[in-house]
Amino acid sequence: MIYDPHCDPEEQGSAYEQVERLRKKSMLQSIHKEIRTKRENAENPTGAKLERFSRIVRQGAVVELRSAVLEAKRELLQHRKMGRFTKTSSEMAEDFTRSADDLLRRKIVLDKLEERIKQTREKLSGQPAPGLELHLARAMEQAEKLENDAGAITERLIVLRERVERQIRQDQSLERELRKNLDRCLDKLSKQERGKLLAALREKFSRLPIDRRIALYSQLIQKFAQKIPEIREEEIARCFELAQTQVSRKQYKNALGVLDKVFMFDRRHLASHRLRADIFREIGNKAAFLCELRMIVKIDSAEACDYCFLAEMLSEGGHREEAYEYYEQAASKEPSVFYLERFGDACADLRRWHRAVQVYQRILQKSPGLGRVLHKYGRALLENGREDEALDVLNQAIQIEDDNSHSHVCVGRIYRRQSAFVKAGYSFQRAVELDEANVEAYYWWSASLLDQEKFVDALPLIQKAVQLEPKRARNRICIARCLDALQRSGEALEHLKPFLSAATPSVDVLLTYSRICRNGKQEEQAADALKRFLKRYPRQPQVRREYGALLSQTGRLKEAEEYLTSSQLTMAS
Repeated sequence: MIYDPHCDPEEQGSAYEQVERLRKKSMLQSIHKEIRTKRENAENPTGAKLERFSRIVRQGAVVELRSAVLEAKRELLQHRKMGRFTKTSSEMAEDFTRSADDLLRRKIVLDKLEERIKQTREKLSGQPAPGLELHLARAMEQAEKLENDAGAITERLIVLRERVERQIRQDQSLERELRKNLDRCLDKLSKQERGKLLAALREKFSRLPIDRRIALYSQLIQKFAQKIPEIREEEIARCFELAQTQVSRKQYKNALGVLDKVFMFDRRHLASHRLRADIFREIGNKAAFLCELRMIVKIDSAEACDYCFLAEMLSEGGHREEAYEYYEQAASKEPSVFYLERFGDACADLRRWHRAVQVYQRILQKSPGLGRVLHKYGRALLENGREDEALDVLNQAIQIEDDNSHSHVCVGRIYRRQSAFVKAGYSFQRAVELDEANVEAYYWWSASLLDQEKFVDALPLIQKAVQLEPKRARNRICIARCLDALQRSGEALEHLKPFLSAATPSVDVLLTYSRICRNGKQEEQAADALKRFLKRYPRQPQVRREYGALLSQTGRLKEAEEYLTSSQLTMAS
């Protein structure tokens, strides 16, 4: 503030006091900031050092950058002299040095280029010159490219510096932990043995880099662990806990390496195998994941959940037979409702209905009113040919839970076999109301109407089934029969033709195709299809009988007799 002789002395004095207060306040703030910075640096010296390095590399001039790089190189050289570098950290340090030298070179060139650009602009400010303008444009383009390259190298340099420091800290932490464990092992020895070993270690370790020291510590601990059970259990627990920590940090490669150390002490450590399976699943290695699951179930202490989990994975992969075996082992190891039900479902999936009936019976002995199992039990009884029992069980299941579309289909099938078509229709209709996408309901409902020769009513139902499952031969056979009955044999044959071109055509499709052709006086088409099949399977009795009937219809009685007789003999045998 400038002194004004014309100003009131009191006002002038108060102004000086105000300025003095602001100056003191600013000084105090800067002192507090410096104290806070020193405190932070003392609490986290590495973090503060890296932050300062990052700031200088990004914003500093060439002189500051050179000083920061030299300081970093000196620190790395000190780490190397003190044996703190492993192979990994040494490679990163060399990469850092190369990147730092490259950045310095580019920064120096960039500074010179910017000086030339400044001088060129000064020349152009006086008078225009096309040659200088072109030179300026090229220089500016080159400077921009250099600046972009320097920016990319700068970020890489900062990352490398942080990685080197982090790796060194990790290695030192691992060495301290191993030394601590080794000290615990040495406590088991006598004073004389411990003294000799420590003296030998001091002499040997003084010349070794850190990675060799870590390896030697690990070897010694393993030797102690093999001899002393207490140490072995402690080492297994320590390694397993370390692996869990690394998995939680998503450091899966390190975790697998630590688990390998566990298996050196105990190859059948169940928790470690489970953890390794989880790692393989997380990284998407399905083959290794399944292999690990198979190893788990070979361990004596494996539980039912391990067998069930393996079975579920195999089932998802389409290995249903193998999954069936492991579901069975899970249920035998722990016969709870949970595992028994999954085993029963596996039996039903493979259409082993007799076994499914037995399994569902065991479940219902434990929990008699379990609605969902009653539904499955009723279906198994039906497929096993025990229709009366199935009807009672299914009606009981429907009373408990009337939301299972498939149970209503099963009831309808039973009524259809009993020729109670009205009741069957009500059941199929209820199944469709519960689930409009139930293919079974549409198929069996249309089959029931075909039995009653209600072809017009059956057609829209079987069309719906074909729409939902167009590649299922059973649906195509049903719609072909329906269309043929409605005098639409051409459409009927079109539904069957795609299935005849298969490598192994279905016998039912072939027989339906032949009968429709015979009804439509297209015997040659049927004969061609039947002959192609009989070339591959000459002793198939149903096809031979159908071919014989076709020959008989066309007047070739002698040939027909041979096929009809041989097919009867084959059926009898």
